[in-house]
Amino acid sequence: MTLTTDVNVTLNWRDIGTDAAGREIVDANAITLALALANGFGLNEADLLFYERATLLAAGSRTYDLAGGESNARGETLVYARVKAIVLVNLTTTAGNSLSLGGGTEPLAGWLTVSSTSVVVGPGGVFVLANPSADGYVTPAANDRLRVQSTGTNTYDIAILGSAT
Repeated sequence: MTLTTDVNVTLNWRDIGTDAAGREIVDANAITLALALANGFGLNEADLLFYERATLLAAGSRTYDLAGGESNARGETLVYARVKAIVLVNLTTTAGNSLSLGGGTEPLAGWLTVSSTSVVVGPGGVFVLANPSADGYVTPAANDRLRVQSTGTNTYDIAILGSAT
C-alpha cells in the first residue's frame, strides 16, 4: 500500500469599513494550511487512513478504536501508533444538531489538555486537527479511542490519518 494525502484548508477574507476618522479601511488576508503527506511514518508522512460516513441518532455515539478496532477500505485492520490528522465534517445542517469529538473512555491523548474535554462541531461545521511531525499524537495502549457523540440525528464524514510506527 502507498498512501499520499493532502490536507488543505483556506480562509480568505475581505472586510471593508471606515475608521473613526471616516477613512475607508480594507482588511484583506488569508490563512492557508496546505499539508502534503507522503507514505511513511516520519515528518510529513502517514501510512494509515480510516474514513467513514456515518449517521448517529440523537444522543448516540460512536467510539473509534485506534488500536486495531477499525479497518480501511481494503478491510485491513488499522493499528495507529501515531495520529497525524483528524477531519470531522458535520453534514447535517439542522439547527441544534451538533457533534462532540473527544472524551469518553480511554480518550486519545495529547490533542486536548483535559481528557474529558471535547470539541463541538455545529450543524454544517468542520473540525480539522493536524500534526504532521514525526511524533504526531501518540496512541498509547491506554488512550487510543476517539469518540463522536451526537445531540440530534447527524450524518458526518470522519477521516483519521496516522502511522503504524
